[in-house]
Amino acid sequence: FLRNIVSTESQLWAASECGVRFWNFKDLYASWCGVGEEEGVVARNGDEESAPFRESVWTSPTLCLVADEGNRLVWSGHKDGKIRCWKMDDDDDNNDNCDWSNRFTESLSWHAHRGPVLSLTFTSYGHPSLFTTLLITIVRLRLA
Repeated sequence: FLRNIVSTESQLWAASECGVRFWNFKDLYASWCGVGEEEGVVARNGDEESAPFRESVWTSPTLCLVADEGNRLVWSGHKDGKIRCWKMDDDDDNNDNCDWSNRFTESLSWHAHRGPVLSLTFTSYGHPSLFTTLLITIVRLRLA
């Protein structure tokens, strides 16, 4: 199931039990390649009527998401204590609704906490910073 969503100007990102996925708004009314054709359905069972989306490689459950549209990045916090960074533009080279199995990987990942990353927030005022929480601890990660 989906735990959290974040919207950018051009995409909708969702956090799930096994990674992240995103939909491009320009493909909102597109269909999966092969749906309705006699050759066979390319979309996974249950996804035939959804808008095409891309999924990440498997990760531990994603608990929170935050978008940094200025740098075209999405940050995710995970149950295993890792924070991962995903590029919004990874899909530009592969705009193929026929290949849903082509999973994308994070561009940066590090073990930020011993416990789960419960929330993230991003600010671009002053020095760009990513704030994260672990139960009652707030950590500021200076990005520049």
